[in-house]
Amino acid sequence: MKNSPPKYIHQFFLWFCRKDIRYHIEGDLIEIFHYNVVEKGITKAKLIFFLEVMKLFRPEIIELFNTSQKLKLTSMITHHFRIAIRRLFRNGRTSIASISGITIGLTATILMLFYIQYETTYDSFHKDHDRLFMVERLYQNSRVNEIYDSNPYPLADALVNKFPDIEQAFNVSRTSGYFDYDDQYFRESNGLYADEEFVNTFKFNFTEGNQKTSLSEPMRIVISESLSKKIDPYGKVLGRTIRINKKHNFIITGVFEDYPDNSHLNVDYVLSYGSFKLMNRFDPVNNWKRSYSNSTYIKLTDSANPFDVDLKIKNFLEGYSVKDQGFEEYLTLRPIGDIYLHTGKVKGGIG
Repeated sequence: MKNSPPKYIHQFFLWFCRKDIRYHIEGDLIEIFHYNVVEKGITKAKLIFFLEVMKLFRPEIIELFNTSQKLKLTSMITHHFRIAIRRLFRNGRTSIASISGITIGLTATILMLFYIQYETTYDSFHKDHDRLFMVERLYQNSRVNEIYDSNPYPLADALVNKFPDIEQAFNVSRTSGYFDYDDQYFRESNGLYADEEFVNTFKFNFTEGNQKTSLSEPMRIVISESLSKKIDPYGKVLGRTIRINKKHNFIITGVFEDYPDNSHLNVDYVLSYGSFKLMNRFDPVNNWKRSYSNSTYIKLTDSANPFDVDLKIKNFLEGYSVKDQGFEEYLTLRPIGDIYLHTGKVKGGIG
């Protein structure tokens, strides 16, 4: 009929409404609908009918949620639970074996997932980690094809000055030494030569000292919280002098939170690169021939395409390095997130 309530809305109401109250509510709805047809027109009357039905769609009205249905559902669950318990006790050994197998399997799977997730997220904690790359050097001829993560020291500045797509470039070099403080004498292996640009680009959270300038001068050192407590149980080491290898005095200018484990770098302390010349009697700054002991990292601009930059820097060493006859040297980029799992055959070993 033309002035009848909306068919499908009406059927929907009859479907969900409890049987014991359906007749009374339905009568009221239809009565109000006909009143609205006369007063407000058929279109508004249908809309109001729809809204009123939607308001009634709540637990105390819906048939599924009435008391008898709840009791049936509760009884069914209780019944099945009792059957399950009886079968477990009736077949004790089999049940224990099955449950143990499932538990061990699920536990092993969860642990493996956690391990895989940990291994595949190395160095992802760095800010802008997708823009950080290591510059690797390919050294090859017809018989040899080797990859090194070590480069001449001047390469970093040369790259950042030559290519606008490179926002930052800096060197890092491994070191170790014997620390001498008061009556303590111990060896620390996880050291680096670097500058303030490195600690401000990589994930270093300083708890003491000025992170931006802590490595700006020679004979400066920043150390981890663990190392600071090793030197002084109270960790009050800022500004103190520590002797390395019984002949070099370093001023502690910063303390940083222990470096994350899921990184290709192990860092307990960082020496300013300005100290390299004083400690090793060799200035690597302008030397392209003898300073192949540095790892070079770059940070690309936000708009740079890594594949394009990789092609641009490929032959950059021509005219700078002195290579053996018959060998070729090329540069290539490796994303920082790939270093841990994909550099097994890379020589140099910064990480």
